[in-house]
Amino acid sequence: MGSRENDAELRDRVSRLMQFLREIVKARTSPVLDVEKHERVHWLYRDSATLNIDAGAAAGDVVIRAPRVNLDEPPTVPAGLKGWLDDIANLGRSDTRGPRLRDQIPPGMSSKLTADQAREAYRRWYETWTRWAETD
Repeated sequence: MGSRENDAELRDRVSRLMQFLREIVKARTSPVLDVEKHERVHWLYRDSATLNIDAGAAAGDVVIRAPRVNLDEPPTVPAGLKGWLDDIANLGRSDTRGPRLRDQIPPGMSSKLTADQAREAYRRWYETWTRWAETD
């Protein structure tokens, strides 16, 4: 049996199969009309960031220079305040409102702070956290 790589019928079938698969992919893919709405776009810099772009760069040259990224850790939570915070998982997420203060400490947990002391400690800590989140 000879090689089928030059078989016209087989080439036609493969060509039609590939066309069919392209049409399926095209039918399932919604066109991207606005780059901001594309699901795979993640902007690394806000509008205020300055990027140095060399439009005349040749092969092997540096095209884009970006400022260094500041990766400061979020402010630490005072020890007595930890039990009072809800959603502590958001501590390091600057894209959220951050941990919120509970009305009361959960059963089984203890704190040296009264509710009033916890509110005041939270207010001071949250101001620091908010400044951190704005610059993150």
